Amino acid sequence: MNDKILSMLRKPYPLLIWALICGFAYLALASRFILEFTERGGGLLVWFFFPAIVCGAALIIIKGIKKADENGNERAMLTAFWAHAVVIVMGAVFFASMLI
Repeated sequence: MNDKILSMLRKPYPLLIWALICGFAYLALASRFILEFTERGGGLLVWFFFPAIVCGAALIIIKGIKKADENGNERAMLTAFWAHAVVIVMGAVFFASMLI
């Protein structure tokens, strides 16, 4: 299983898609807090921060994975993958809680 994950992280398009999914998870986490702590909903504020959160998180994730791959640190690549898998699950739960 680890070999499949590492081969996915070494290809550009699957890495980009995975990083964007992680970015959307970070957006779900951030939007929950923005909507909870603003007085009048904060939907426009979420809309303004949408590109920065999603693309910024994806950029940082891709750079970190590529740097770990260049250094030959497969353990760091796997740790980043599983840590962000937890973030994706948390983002899904936070998003579902906003809909309820």
